[in-house]
Amino acid sequence: MEELLDSIRENLGRLDARSVIDILLIAAFIYWVLLLLRGTTAMAVLRGSAIVLIGAFVIGRALDLRVLNFLLRNSLVGLAIAVPIVFQPELRRALERLGRAGRRAWIGRPSYEALIDALTQAAGNLAERRHGALLVLERGEKAWFFAAATMALCVLGMMLTHYFAIGAAAAMGVWALIRLRGPKLRYAITCLFTAAVVYLIIWGPFLWRQRGYVGATADPWLVERSENHLVLTLDRLAKWPLRFIVDPGEESAIGWLGVVLLVAPPLLAGRDARLQLWMLWLAGTLGLVAGLDLLRGTRQLQFARYVCLAAPAVAGLIAALAARLPRPLHHATPAIVVLIALACWRYAYVSEEPDWRKLGQIIDQHVQPGEAIVFYHGAQAEWFDEILYLGSAHYSQQFPRTIVRLSRPASPQLVQQLPGETAWLVSWQLGTDVSSVLPGARVMQRYEVPNLAICTRVRIR
Repeated sequence: MEELLDSIRENLGRLDARSVIDILLIAAFIYWVLLLLRGTTAMAVLRGSAIVLIGAFVIGRALDLRVLNFLLRNSLVGLAIAVPIVFQPELRRALERLGRAGRRAWIGRPSYEALIDALTQAAGNLAERRHGALLVLERGEKAWFFAAATMALCVLGMMLTHYFAIGAAAAMGVWALIRLRGPKLRYAITCLFTAAVVYLIIWGPFLWRQRGYVGATADPWLVERSENHLVLTLDRLAKWPLRFIVDPGEESAIGWLGVVLLVAPPLLAGRDARLQLWMLWLAGTLGLVAGLDLLRGTRQLQFARYVCLAAPAVAGLIAALAARLPRPLHHATPAIVVLIALACWRYAYVSEEPDWRKLGQIIDQHVQPGEAIVFYHGAQAEWFDEILYLGSAHYSQQFPRTIVRLSRPASPQLVQQLPGETAWLVSWQLGTDVSSVLPGARVMQRYEVPNLAICTRVRIR
């Protein structure tokens, strides 16, 4: 990730006015070409070629296929020769438009004169015969194509910004297979596939590089250390639908009202497409995380960042269920939601995350320049001392400085090597005396950051 950020900063540092003009001109040219190809067979050829090239690129990079990668790298000359042959009609039409006057000829928008003439002639013929008719003007596949392209960009953004976006994307794909037919189904599946391919190109190498670190970092922190893991997981699952609207707290029994949104939709869905989409979305997000917790013994349902993508499904289910009520009650549902939110507004300001800034303030205000800071995990996992160090170094202005990271209680020899007569121990709850971690240490001052750390100043000599 740091290499990607450094590369972005380096490229942005080279950006000047000429580069911006160059980029804008190329973007305008590509956009104009796409407008010329819109609605023609060349667009279908272009889409097919893009899918083949992207698929070949991904396969070649993932499996390290040297011959395929060589062909892709050296195919530019062949493409330069093939493009004028394949797109000859479109290129000829573009050159013709360059010689025309008027804005419409340049931007490549379709002309509606022929459609207007046809409608006028049809209306005149019907009037002469004294016949009435219902004329239907269909927008065709173009509107669906651009809607699918927009959807692909949204899905890609979702996949790049959320942990378990694959569940929501899979839910949309399943819904499309159930509800859509013909060109609409092709566009929907194509956009989802395109988003997945682009995601793998952008983020795939980083995921592959980090695959070996998940078990050593995330898993120990997320493991549920309780014999009631099944009951706790089901309790969290039942309460989340209401917590997306108003959060009365994980321990509140009011949260069990959210079970209604888990039980009612399957009973009332039938063939209602609106309920089906949001039910699948909820299963692909909240259900996916709950299933992973049950299978792996983790507690991801405890944290909003892993399940927040299910919130749109909850809002959609409320709207879809409200639409089935009698008309006078349509406005009652949002009114009830607003009243509940107002009643529970104070819970919105309760943060689940510890305040790392307070830890930095304690170090800046109380730790003297010559004093060493000892980081220890305490009753937490062994890697917690590293988290404490990283957070302290980020929010305090006194780093770099002398620090010690303990993986186990210090030896008397190590304590003697610490500079000065006093030091600071930053740790989680110890469950024992400070001298068991730093032999011979005596407590002088103590500050606590809730749900994060205890900062203890000790005399070591």
